[in-house]
Amino acid sequence: MKFNLTRFMNLIKRDFIIHRKSIIYLCLGVIGFVAGVVVMNWAASISPDFLYADFWVSIMISLMVIVGLTFTACIFTEFRTASGRLQFLSLPASTFEKVLSRWMYSLILFPSFILLVVFIASKIFLVDGQSIVRELGPEATEFLPFVFIFLHACTFLLALFFNTWVPIKVLLSSTILNIIVGAIFFATFLVVFREYYEWRIGPSNDVILSMQAQDFFLNTMMTIGIFLFKFFLAPYLWIVSYFKMKEKEA
Repeated sequence: MKFNLTRFMNLIKRDFIIHRKSIIYLCLGVIGFVAGVVVMNWAASISPDFLYADFWVSIMISLMVIVGLTFTACIFTEFRTASGRLQFLSLPASTFEKVLSRWMYSLILFPSFILLVVFIASKIFLVDGQSIVRELGPEATEFLPFVFIFLHACTFLLALFFNTWVPIKVLLSSTILNIIVGAIFFATFLVVFREYYEWRIGPSNDVILSMQAQDFFLNTMMTIGIFLFKFFLAPYLWIVSYFKMKEKEA
């Protein structure tokens, strides 16, 4: 089944009709959280933190990571029951349309709403010409979106693997996977690049890199790693998510 814009828009309309109450409660919850934090901070301090940009940077990152990724983990809410899974998977829409709609809600629409709420609130309270973008700086402003995109891609894929208690299972499985991948990566590094370093066994177990190795890792490997992180890993995980959805439909 090929992509059809009319069918895709009908799918989005269906989702908003069925989940309209949940959407309203979620949006009001984000606004209420921001308002509540401001009120509590104002009541507890003579010089409220919400007058300064670093406060809003913390609020923005916390909401995006905790609320945004939890929303992504729960994006396939129909999968909690067998009847819900059957109903969703049998919808007259292509696999791509189903995945794209939930991808759009969790990566574009809801995060944009969070950013809009934080931006408006910060504009109301910030003083002395401060801004969130200026507080973050150009490097963080450029890099943080890619971090969130990668975290979203991981969470989105895991949300298709689990049907119940998804946020908890996603957190536990991602933690375990990070430990395993980190251990494999470190062991591979020690084996493959052993000629580039000197390991001094002692109280600190220092790993001393030669100048050649430092140049190789900081210039060549770092550039390749950043490129893969920004432009390869997330799209790859989204493609895997598509095939996981296709597997569920089979």
